[in-house]
Amino acid sequence: ECEARVILLLAPAGYGKTTLARQWAKSLNGAIWVTLTPAHRDVARFAEDVAAGIDGLGGNASRFIGEYLRARSNPQRAARDIGSALAEQLDAARVQWLIFDDYHEVNESPELGELISLIEERSNARLLIASRVRPVWATQRRVLYREIEQINREDLAMDADESKLVLGHRSDLGTLVSQAEGWPAVLALAVGTGGLRLPGGAMPAELYAFIAEELYQSVPETLRQQLLRMALAPELTQDATSTLLGEDGDNVIEQAREVGFLSADQVMDLHPLVRDFLLQKLSE
Repeated sequence: ECEARVILLLAPAGYGKTTLARQWAKSLNGAIWVTLTPAHRDVARFAEDVAAGIDGLGGNASRFIGEYLRARSNPQRAARDIGSALAEQLDAARVQWLIFDDYHEVNESPELGELISLIEERSNARLLIASRVRPVWATQRRVLYREIEQINREDLAMDADESKLVLGHRSDLGTLVSQAEGWPAVLALAVGTGGLRLPGGAMPAELYAFIAEELYQSVPETLRQQLLRMALAPELTQDATSTLLGEDGDNVIEQAREVGFLSADQVMDLHPLVRDFLLQKLSE
């Protein structure tokens, strides 16, 4: 029902932004999805990935954008020009939606912010952005004037009834509903635990670490080692899991899903909070 050109899913990790965006994307026509990483602070890399998305919808942007980038000695300084060129290619292919996940990874790049602002200004495509922090160009003034529709942490958190639906009728998790403050990541992890004695007065972030530790200690040592290997992969592609996990990969993935460390979505992925927890284990 939203009519704003830009929809912003703004919340910390663990509030289901990526899951919601994926579900939303399935209902959209003419949508391009780009999961942003620190590498996309390079405007050339960003432009190439958007162009590849345009090609995937029947356009012919990669060749044009490639030549356009090569004609500039320093593409990083030509962010506005590149943004205008991408906007033309988006409209030529009649792209309706640009979806950027993990925007917080590039928010400190003024060049990329400028490029995306040009795309929004010059193209007809709408933007759906998932981020842990507000994009620099997404000012509160624009939210107030409804140019940007912002869906916040409070909107994404589960209420008491939703929390109880997730947790079922387990009496040992009754206090978790109030302590978790509707944080979906905590509730989802808690489902995989056995009898759980929660520390009193713990904040949601502390609860997550506590529950993750309980789950981690509950699985066999062999699975722990495999989980640590999975945390090292930037993306859990088929090739990556085959290399990291070997012939037993499918079994490991199934076990990780059962524990709750791996997304139950069709797209296989470690939750970012789970990855942080496992990487902390590795550093220890």
